[in-house]
Amino acid sequence: MNEWNGSAEPTLADIQAEFPGWEAWRGTSGLYFACPAGRAGEPQVQAQGEDPRDLRDSIVRWLALHEEEDRAREAGS
Repeated sequence: MNEWNGSAEPTLADIQAEFPGWEAWRGTSGLYFACPAGRAGEPQVQAQGEDPRDLRDSIVRWLALHEEEDRAREAGS
């Protein structure tokens, strides 16, 4: 966890600091989006949320899912 203590609501800046390898922004719809740096515009690598905390949870889920896929791929090699 980053500087925010988990009980207060994180800001978009908190999320950006916690995941420096990701680009995060608020869309015109009001939803929040993030993707690994340099991969904007690829919907399959986007995380999204209704607020920064939801976005953080979505990034964590995305990372966990892809970590499992990487392990499975390595085990099959």
